[in-house]
Amino acid sequence: MSSSFCSARLKRGFTLIEMLVVIAILALLISLVVPVVSNSLKKGRELGCLSNLRQLGQALVMYASDHNSQLPRYQDSNGYWDEKLAKYLGEEATVFVCPMDPYLSDEDPALRPPRTYACNGGQRYVSGQYPFGSFDGGDALYLEELKSRTQHIILLGERPGSSMTDRGYQGDGSYSTMDQIPGSVHRKGRGGNYLYADLRVEYLTIEEATLSAEADIWYVPAP
Repeated sequence: MSSSFCSARLKRGFTLIEMLVVIAILALLISLVVPVVSNSLKKGRELGCLSNLRQLGQALVMYASDHNSQLPRYQDSNGYWDEKLAKYLGEEATVFVCPMDPYLSDEDPALRPPRTYACNGGQRYVSGQYPFGSFDGGDALYLEELKSRTQHIILLGERPGSSMTDRGYQGDGSYSTMDQIPGSVHRKGRGGNYLYADLRVEYLTIEEATLSAEADIWYVPAP
């Protein structure tokens, strides 16, 4: 190929077909890269949520060690369970918020810090003993006793609320406890993360987390 031909080709520039081929290749690359990046971001946020729950589990252990091994009641004259854990977390408010919380908003800075997680207490549906007490006046359980009975009972789980204005806030009663509305925060709303009495954290689908009379992950049967 002569130098004059190459020079002429460079001066001519790209043909329409060549430009369309380049655009098609770029579109294909973008279609391959974007889902990978998006999935990586979601996975990173889910890992951040797992880390939050592990820190809350450690705070519960520290609280229990200062209170004869007893967990905090979900609410009493000293406040709500999250307020009682705050000093063990260095007053770090973000630990109570999942990075994938669907209702995060800073539209009203006067509101209390948001809370994604709720405690397993205050249930109305099944007669039993719940880790953080119950609406019928039941006391919070002892962590060591709870672990000796079963290590497969839930302590905390995801329950961010139902809208931007109807959600959980720290030190507030709304969505402070969990009921039979399971978490739907991760993996396209199919489930949420949960902290167990043995301090492991697991993802559960909505079907796996739904409260029922046979769901021993939620309560210790009444004696």
